[in-house]
Amino acid sequence: MMWVLRAFQKTATGLALLLIFSMQQLPAAHPFHATMAEMDWNSASTCFEVALCMPAVVTEDEISREQARRINLERTDDAEELLQKYIAKRFQLHNADAQWNVEWVGAEVDGDSVWSYFELHPSKTKSVPTEARSADTAPKHALTLPTDLKLDCRLFSSRPGQVNLVTVRYGSRTCWLHFTETVATAAVDFSGPQQTTSPPILTD
Repeated sequence: MMWVLRAFQKTATGLALLLIFSMQQLPAAHPFHATMAEMDWNSASTCFEVALCMPAVVTEDEISREQARRINLERTDDAEELLQKYIAKRFQLHNADAQWNVEWVGAEVDGDSVWSYFELHPSKTKSVPTEARSADTAPKHALTLPTDLKLDCRLFSSRPGQVNLVTVRYGSRTCWLHFTETVATAAVDFSGPQQTTSPPILTD
């Protein structure tokens, strides 16, 4: 899908720089595992398109521990299937009316990182945002996402110092979410003041 290429081109440089910066802020002996994701609403397909970047070695270790056998993301036959299941259990969007379903697109190993691409679709149509249309104007977002929309992100949550960053975009609005080993759930809230830059990766 073309959105995968666009997502990679848009996020790769920025996420790499953020990861490098975060590593520079920590003592050398401090364990640190970062994941970074971008979720963009696609009004045509009524879903969130997600590009998720994770450290490949840590991902292999996590899946290997779960499977009780050594998994290599590039050589194990069922590695992508296992990666898909791992993410589906730990990256979940939901609200009172719906559990948003993961529709897998694909994955690729790029150097020290593994990129996963998938879509999040609401399981009930009443949770799908509507669009305001008129005969002589282009579609405009009517911000009708559920007000109780939440994201659970438990990637590598058993590892001390874990940080998971997620940027959520809906139309012109952006929501920045920050997860740690002790904070696994956050509200997807576009109602507050809009930030023009991402929040710091590390917090006191």
